[in-house]
Amino acid sequence: MDLKKMFQNRELSSCTDPSVVEDICSRLNGLERAINKLSLAVFQDFHGAILEKSAVYIVPAVWGEKPGDLDETQKEIHDRLKPLLDEFMDLFGGASFIKEDLFLSRYFIRSLFVYKILYMAELYRNLIEKTGTDQPVCGAIGDMETVGSA
Repeated sequence: MDLKKMFQNRELSSCTDPSVVEDICSRLNGLERAINKLSLAVFQDFHGAILEKSAVYIVPAVWGEKPGDLDETQKEIHDRLKPLLDEFMDLFGGASFIKEDLFLSRYFIRSLFVYKILYMAELYRNLIEKTGTDQPVCGAIGDMETVGSA
């Protein structure tokens, strides 16, 4: 996705410094790649547990809430995601965020992880149903490409 074009006539149109636009777009592109790569890796490594449980199983794993209530797989999933969540906060000025902005940012990034992983789970189920086997399915999920933007 070409974020520079997307923002050209929108949110960043009032910015007169092209280097600021380049910097923001570069950081967002890097974050998007990291989220996609990590979501895929988590799904590939834990798809058995994710598919075995209901859809809500992944939510506490991503949020890491109530550690006493998380099972070992959920703890492992959270431990894999936490460094990127922390990196996101540093990348976008986490120290300068007010408390409400910090919560909103974390909420949106965590929600994105939940949606991406759940989408992969549903795609996986559909591919298994269509092909009758789960052998080549994880590779097919890794080959997904985003088309368009919302």
